[in-house]
Amino acid sequence: MGGGDKLEMYQGLGVPEVLIWQDDRLQLFDLRERMEVVTRSQFFSDLDFEILAQFVQPQDQPQAVKDFLQELHALNS
Repeated sequence: MGGGDKLEMYQGLGVPEVLIWQDDRLQLFDLRERMEVVTRSQFFSDLDFEILAQFVQPQDQPQAVKDFLQELHALNS
């Protein structure tokens, strides 16, 4: 199933937004009215996806989550 097909499926289910790892980067899609790439989440407006993307390592996700949380704590200190 291609990326567009997945987005249409999520939209049909009423999912308002989807975050997808694609082409070595995160893309956030707003699915409420039309499918479009956005830079801010309606649910996590303070989340910086560029920082998050630095820690996305599909081959090592548990360590990536730990590193991301550590970075968030450092930013908030």
